[in-house]
Amino acid sequence: MSTCEEFLQAFNAELSHIGYCTDAAQCGLVLKRTSCGCTRDRVARSDADAAKFYDIIAKAKAKGCNNLPLNSICDCPAADGFACVDQRCSWNYQ
Repeated sequence: MSTCEEFLQAFNAELSHIGYCTDAAQCGLVLKRTSCGCTRDRVARSDADAAKFYDIIAKAKAKGCNNLPLNSICDCPAADGFACVDQRCSWNYQ
């Protein structure tokens, strides 16, 4: 990866990979520092290895790329565990 667009593509691909689910019971790994609000952080499968995901973020930041979608609304909506929505892990918002 050498361009910010390539980092964005890699970020989205890896997030899709580690966040893929078929049932809410598979979800539970909170990807810390991926948003502004506590229950706005992205969620992955409990068994996912997020090392590559965080490596992509670190390398993109080192290159000066600011195009990764790591900002969100800065609030903490109530959530009761996790959900699998459209085959993606997420919070089970109340």
